[in-house]
Amino acid sequence: MVIDTFYENGTKIIFSYFPAWEMFFSMHVLANPEHHGTRKKWVDEKEKQFPELVKIIRELKELADDWNLIIDSPLWSQFRIWKFRKCSEHLRKRILSIGLQKRRVIS
Repeated sequence: MVIDTFYENGTKIIFSYFPAWEMFFSMHVLANPEHHGTRKKWVDEKEKQFPELVKIIRELKELADDWNLIIDSPLWSQFRIWKFRKCSEHLRKRILSIGLQKRRVIS
């Protein structure tokens, strides 16, 4: 969602808000709290509010590249305009694909 667009010295600057990006960065912080000391209070609150969800997020972090998968995807420019459901379906398939590849390497 584009919030504002303007030009500065011939450069187009776009401010946008992308809820899926916020969600994945939040999941990254929950999965790796030791790397985000300034967010400790927030992590502690979420661990108390949603202990099972935080546990699942941490268990799945390796399959989703510590939940950075969305930012590192070559489809990032497409993610920005997709509706959340389409983005979620794509990521689910990608995570399953990575999981299957890791299983084949381990086997």
